[in-house]
Amino acid sequence: MPDPWEPLTDGRILGYTPREPMDLQSVKPEKGIELTSLHAAFLDDSVLVVSDLHLGLEAVLHMQGVGVPKWQRGVMVPRLDALLRHYNPERVVVNGDFKHNFSRNLGQEWREAAQVLRMLREQAAVTLVKGNHDNYIESMAQSAGVPVQPRVELERFTLVHGHEEVDSDRRIVVGHEHPAIMLRDEVGARVRMPCFLVGPEVIALPAFSPLSSGTDVTSTVTGRGEHFTPVFEGVDADSLRVFAVGEGEVLDFRTLGELRSIRGL
Repeated sequence: MPDPWEPLTDGRILGYTPREPMDLQSVKPEKGIELTSLHAAFLDDSVLVVSDLHLGLEAVLHMQGVGVPKWQRGVMVPRLDALLRHYNPERVVVNGDFKHNFSRNLGQEWREAAQVLRMLREQAAVTLVKGNHDNYIESMAQSAGVPVQPRVELERFTLVHGHEEVDSDRRIVVGHEHPAIMLRDEVGARVRMPCFLVGPEVIALPAFSPLSSGTDVTSTVTGRGEHFTPVFEGVDADSLRVFAVGEGEVLDFRTLGELRSIRGL
């Protein structure tokens, strides 16, 4: 039986029904930094960066007794397809937590990692930055011919996952935090929106995984809770600009300090 996710000759991936065209909006807070509505950043006009795919998360939830359909791949593959088509990047960097399970490589992780890496390699050079969930990822990457590194140095940026302290004279780009903002209305309805955080020292990316809902940055990065990502310890959190990912758009919420003041935090 043919693999339903086998790439076609034009790069398209079978196994899902893409929207034509898929919504992809972006903002450019600075030259060389483009933040997209598909949870990815495009840096220096050549490098596409995504973080925290957490492939195999559904299998881990199943082992914990949570019945979740295996649907992440059906969301993330179309996103990646749209990003590759739109930007035609020279390089793709997965900035940590490509897979989810800590103790071993699960069957779902092997299958999905092979499919995603094959898709990415057909379009660009690929590097995996090792995250805290990426135990035993080297065997997966080696079989696909993809390097695994603790960090990636670009001309203006250092790409690291963010779970460990890092020293760099470049602007640091991290994942790990799964940043999001929680919005509430007057009757108590709430919505959580993944977001980018942009400051002069650091940029934080939202999780690419649709099942990783995110950490409310108004209470964690600001000093009112524990710092999850060590790089934020020395950062003026109130000055970070918040760009939230909505349905097909990127929304500028100005700075985290302004957002907190509006919410009365």
